[in-house]
Amino acid sequence: NLNVLNERLNVSILSDFKKISINRVVEETGVMKDDDDHYLLTKLDFYNALGKGKTQYDKDFKSLSKTEKDNATAVSTDEETDKAEYLKSLIQNQYDTKPEQISNTQVTSTGLTINDNRLTFSSNFVLNDFIQKAGNNFLLNAGKLIGTVSAVKEQERTRFVDVYMPSARVLSYFVTINIPNGYKVKGIENLTKEVSNVTGSFKSSAKQEGNVIKLEVNRVYHHNFEKAVDWPKLVSLLDAGYEFTGQKILFEKL
Repeated sequence: NLNVLNERLNVSILSDFKKISINRVVEETGVMKDDDDHYLLTKLDFYNALGKGKTQYDKDFKSLSKTEKDNATAVSTDEETDKAEYLKSLIQNQYDTKPEQISNTQVTSTGLTINDNRLTFSSNFVLNDFIQKAGNNFLLNAGKLIGTVSAVKEQERTRFVDVYMPSARVLSYFVTINIPNGYKVKGIENLTKEVSNVTGSFKSSAKQEGNVIKLEVNRVYHHNFEKAVDWPKLVSLLDAGYEFTGQKILFEKL
């Protein structure tokens, strides 16, 4: 429970029924934030976390020599550029497709203090390749909204070496999918799944409330180390995640 990833997604189908728009909020604690905080936090973020704020940041900047100021300005510009590029790459790696129209990107909590150790960031973006037409209806790759989960290849299913992972961890996804006017939904029941054993669990559930679908997925890994003999149990969790990402729901025109 110290290493947690929480993602909250609000998903809307665009009017052309070819793309989806996502508002995504990510919260991370422990080792789950290790890479992201390196790229998403700027020097000003550290000043704010230390209670110094922008006033002290500007004061310290003024005390620099011209060469130091030029270097600091270049670094500051690079930080913002790097942050934007990193967020873009995060989204592309997560969903295996290039995002479009990225906006409202911000870090709302740095996770640098004892009182608030969560790194929280958010963005809005548009994704292609999530919708397929089916006559007057369309299919949405709902399972893929938790991101890409790699398949365990046949030659990888037998293992004699123990398994070392970065940490025990919890990955949770809370997804709201807005149903377009004039459509009803079929196939929600395929998004409910549960696999649990000594190595961890995969649990998902979905329900319709009014004109929205609420999807919740939890992936839990109890340990950072597993004996090779328990590898098949861990594979069952990976299989569950991979199979889930292939699930689609049908939006049928009324």
